Amino acid sequence: MNYGELIEFGDRFGWDEFSQTAIRERDARNKDVSGAMLENYAKTLDPIEIASYNPQQVAAMDAALASMTQVTNEAEGLFDSKAHAGGYTVPVAIDTCNDDFIKGIIYNIARYKLAGDYIRSAKENYEMALQWLTDLANRKASIPCVERDSDSTTTIVGTIGVTSEKSGFNSDNMARYYGRYERYPKL
Repeated sequence: MNYGELIEFGDRFGWDEFSQTAIRERDARNKDVSGAMLENYAKTLDPIEIASYNPQQVAAMDAALASMTQVTNEAEGLFDSKAHAGGYTVPVAIDTCNDDFIKGIIYNIARYKLAGDYIRSAKENYEMALQWLTDLANRKASIPCVERDSDSTTTIVGTIGVTSEKSGFNSDNMARYYGRYERYPKL
């Protein structure tokens, strides 16, 4: 995670919410995992306390924390791609001026990816965050206290997502693949 921490993400919206949403989706058998248990498990490495949980609870909490980490990493990736399209160097430098703002965008996207329509405010905040990111990529919005790169002239023709350990993609073969010869950003 470049911009936040799992503990901060859980603290921001409440561990009860994550025990209900992350575990609800990932392991419905373990309804006996409370938000307090999940918070305590995430914040402590005390083997005596961890031993007090049964194996099903530990598995459910591990899965919940893994889900929280995954959606936060995905949200950070989306933020970085939109910031780059908007002319910023990524990862964006965080300071006291923009820390809460950037984390708010990322955490609201991650929260919705976990909760979905289960929590109405999560969807509303997610939609606002996506709109702001679209505006950022189109240079209609800016990140507080961070200057855009002065030499950034990359034009984004479209967006794609590629996940690969060994990627052979580059701007030339992507242009040929799409049948376009506009300048693509270097991958």
